[in-house]
Amino acid sequence: MKRTSGVTLIELLIACAIVGIGILAFMSTFRYVTTSIQISKGKSLANNLVTEQIEKLKNLQYYSLLVTTSTYSDNRFTPPLLYDNGSYPAQAIIQGGISFTRGTRIDFAYQYGNTITTAAWTSDDTGLKLITVYVMWQDNFGLRYQAVQNLMANPAANPLNSTFKGTVNDTNGNHLVGAVVKTIDNPNYYAITDASGNYQFKVASGTYTLNCANQGYFSSDRTGTASVGTPTTINFNLAIMSTGTVNGHAYIDSHIVVSQVVASTDTGGGTEYVELYNPTTSAVTIGSGGTPSVNLYIFDRSNTTQPTGPLSPVPLTYVNSSIPSHGYYLIANATTVHVLNQTIQADAYYTGITAPTHLIAQAEAGGLGVADLTPNKIDSLSWSKTGSGHNCPATPLEGSCIPNASGLQPGEQLVRYSDPASLTVTNGRAYDTDNNSVDIDDIGVMTVVPGNSLTTPQNPTTGTPAAGAYVTCNDPLSSASQCDSTGYFTIPGIATGTWTLAFSSSTYYLEEGNVQMTPNLSTGVPNGSTTPAWPAINLSNALINDTTAYAFISGVVTDINNNPIPNLQVLAGGKTVNTNSSGRYFVSTSTGDVLIVANNGNQNKAYASQSNVILGTIAGAIYDNPPPNPSYTWFTLSTAGTLVGYFQTGSSTALPGQTAVALQGGNQVAQAVSDNSGHFYLANLSTGTYTITPSLDPASSVSPTSTVVTLTSTGTATSVSTFTVTNGLALISGQVLKSTNPITTGVLILASTTTLTGGSTTPPPTMNGGLGTLCNPCYYGVSSDATGEYTLYVRSSASSYQLYGWYTAVPGSPTSRLGPFSVAVSTAGMIATQNLSW
Repeated sequence: MKRTSGVTLIELLIACAIVGIGILAFMSTFRYVTTSIQISKGKSLANNLVTEQIEKLKNLQYYSLLVTTSTYSDNRFTPPLLYDNGSYPAQAIIQGGISFTRGTRIDFAYQYGNTITTAAWTSDDTGLKLITVYVMWQDNFGLRYQAVQNLMANPAANPLNSTFKGTVNDTNGNHLVGAVVKTIDNPNYYAITDASGNYQFKVASGTYTLNCANQGYFSSDRTGTASVGTPTTINFNLAIMSTGTVNGHAYIDSHIVVSQVVASTDTGGGTEYVELYNPTTSAVTIGSGGTPSVNLYIFDRSNTTQPTGPLSPVPLTYVNSSIPSHGYYLIANATTVHVLNQTIQADAYYTGITAPTHLIAQAEAGGLGVADLTPNKIDSLSWSKTGSGHNCPATPLEGSCIPNASGLQPGEQLVRYSDPASLTVTNGRAYDTDNNSVDIDDIGVMTVVPGNSLTTPQNPTTGTPAAGAYVTCNDPLSSASQCDSTGYFTIPGIATGTWTLAFSSSTYYLEEGNVQMTPNLSTGVPNGSTTPAWPAINLSNALINDTTAYAFISGVVTDINNNPIPNLQVLAGGKTVNTNSSGRYFVSTSTGDVLIVANNGNQNKAYASQSNVILGTIAGAIYDNPPPNPSYTWFTLSTAGTLVGYFQTGSSTALPGQTAVALQGGNQVAQAVSDNSGHFYLANLSTGTYTITPSLDPASSVSPTSTVVTLTSTGTATSVSTFTVTNGLALISGQVLKSTNPITTGVLILASTTTLTGGSTTPPPTMNGGLGTLCNPCYYGVSSDATGEYTLYVRSSASSYQLYGWYTAVPGSPTSRLGPFSVAVSTAGMIATQNLSW
């Protein structure tokens, strides 16, 4: 049999499958290679973006590098990344076709042993700031981030070669303890008066304005010139703040009210009507066409609605759809109402009801009210028929029933008071204590003409008494007060001057400005001078009409024996208030995360300070957390005192920016940084024994290395020791030049404790060590800025540093090394200058 050459169908299919597998394998390999290139590219670009931000921030002045006070928690990572959302918000950057997010955080930092530790942004300036930069991006393997940290130290201070000193007394010649005297020109120059009222601090020579302040006294400013040599004496005599009292009533106008009811205008066949009043600051929609927004309910004494059954609203035809702000609205059983020779158009009238159209029971107990569509009651009233023993309906009742001997008679009016027990025809009928017998005037003969939506609006002078509302003043002495059941408030002990009162009640808020206090007098608020002014002449009623954007913080501060601490300053959400005689405080704050500090700034030096943070506060909410709940707003303070020490150089000059820590039982309980006078203040300490240890650069030498001190008294400052630092951080600065022109493209500057090998073409060495790690050899590096300037912080050393620079003229050209230059910075705070010119 003859064979025919070729391939079978099965062979062809197998061959195609083999080729296809090969193609798939090649494509998979290509995809893997492409992904690997993309991942490497992302890492490289991220590293560049991190480094760029670090160098940019390092070129700022120390005080221009703002510490992060508000962070965003990026919960896409575990643990979450925390970066600034205020001063340095996250940046969206696209590079190389990849979308990056760059976040930055700046923290106060200090070095304890070989460890860098951060401090809260509310702490004193530690003289050192830790820069953390994150760059986040997405690739085929998920979310990634790159993080780099760096440090910036406080620049050297001016030489403190002059002194201010003096005594602080009150106007009667009594010494004032704990008064703060500082220079307005540089708040780092300050001192606190001792038990004899004396103060003293060093400054750089020059002319300054000194400010002296003490709690409960008017501050004083004086100008003086400090010269090298003899100290300059400036004494202060502070006048005690006189005080006065404010009082008044506070009302909330938050809903419409039933302001007038008539069962029949004259005879039994007369017109019946219900008048509504709107005391709020906005118009209220009541209905449109046949669709209601607010329903009217009318009850007889058996709690049934006429004529259609229990809890059925009265069907109405709406002529006008809304009640104006401070205006009236008239509902009747006819299209017009005739009263006292006047004809008033009804805004809405009964419809679809067969005769008789009277729904309000005459000569009988009854009641009526208005409600929303839920229905939730808005307002209501009830009246009795006491002669027959018929009680008023319970359903619409508020408080006690309106007493009536024989039920509503023709020509009889139930009219809401405009003020407590008073009806003024020029003021809106708004008084509403939720007690019918107190709020409503029963008038036997037609006297008051009803109003409708076209009647001229009448401003309310009252409303619902703001029982329990808090009233605070922004003066430095007084504390919060609460309104009683009638809305009455009084705040004693307000400093003389011009202030602002804040009224807070649930979601309603009011600020009353230009409150002028006179010594030893009681002032009604509001009045003719306040903003807003009184609602009527000589009527000190505050109308709380506005919904609030604030959250409210309230709490109590006591000592360890549970005794309230009065007149103690509390900081909450950036506002300061004082506790009252019961230790209670109240403050309105912006919403969000709120920091609360009891005994803010150790204002009362006899007590420690404490702080808490409430997360995510919302508008209108009151946060008051008494024990045993998590007591975020209640504080128990221990007694406290202050330890004062001093840092100096080996040449006995003041050394600012040095950190001291207080240890008790091996644990850190306080830290402080020396000011420009070299002094540090370890505040907020309970009585007891402490070990005071300088927390300096590991290469620094300090004598003594620590000291033990016992704090026996509170409210005063106890001297600790003088610490002499013989080396520490110093500064090398200069300019990089090409001939005589600044190099603007960036030059790497490196200071080394050893001489580097190689020559002009040798690249920079590989850096070793890290944060808090002792280095051998030590390298300190920085890049010059766009002006050709550089600033490099190094540890002071008895041996000179070798300074080098690396410069690349154009991309792709060889990098040229310049140096070494021998630079001496032998003492802490020393500044050396070295320019580099190619």
